[in-house]
Formats: sequence, C-alpha cells, structure tokens
Amino acid sequence: MKTTTENGKLIFHLTGRIDATNSGEVQTEIMDMIAKHPGDKLILDADGLNYISSSGLRVLLDAQKRFGEQKLTVKNVSNEVYEIFDVTGFNELMNVEKKLREINVSNAE
Repeated sequence: MKTTTENGKLIFHLTGRIDATNSGEVQTEIMDMIAKHPGDKLILDADGLNYISSSGLRVLLDAQKRFGEQKLTVKNVSNEVYEIFDVTGFNELMNVEKKLREINVSNAE
C-alpha cells in the first residue's frame, strides 16, 4: 500500500481487494502509519479499491476507533464499494466520498 503525507494529512491509498487474506497486513500498515504520524488527519484514498469484505471493514472500524470523535475520510470510492459502505452503515460512521465520474472528451468535436 502506498502512503503519502501533505499538509498534516496522512493519505493511505487502498488498492485491489481487502478481505480475509490480507486484512491483517493492511491493518498493520495503517496502524504503523498512524503511530509514525501522530496528530495527522487520516484519509483513506479508495481510488484503487475494487472490493472490501467484512474483514476489511473491521480494519477501517479499528482505525476509526483510534481517532475517537474525529471521523475518518474515505475518498474516491467506486459505486460498487460505496454500496458496501451504504448497506453496512459505514457511510454514517465515516465520511465516505464517491469517486467523481470521469468523462473522456478526447474524440468529441
């Protein structure tokens, strides 16, 4: 997973799938980055995330608990992944922002 920091924000880029096979690794990476950047706001960029299972949602819930009252932000969420957040109620626990639709006008007149 790729992580960047900018202006007091820790941006963790989620990619592929987060499920039972890799959720422990993802959780370790997120918690390590939180520990290395105390006080930074955590933003999860889901631009490359294709799927998240209940195991992956638990990872995000643990990260949310670490921040207490401050809601985590999950941005660039695809429609498919947003549906998972919506059905489970995670879109109310966190700031979940859908990915903006991309429009290609390169061949338009």
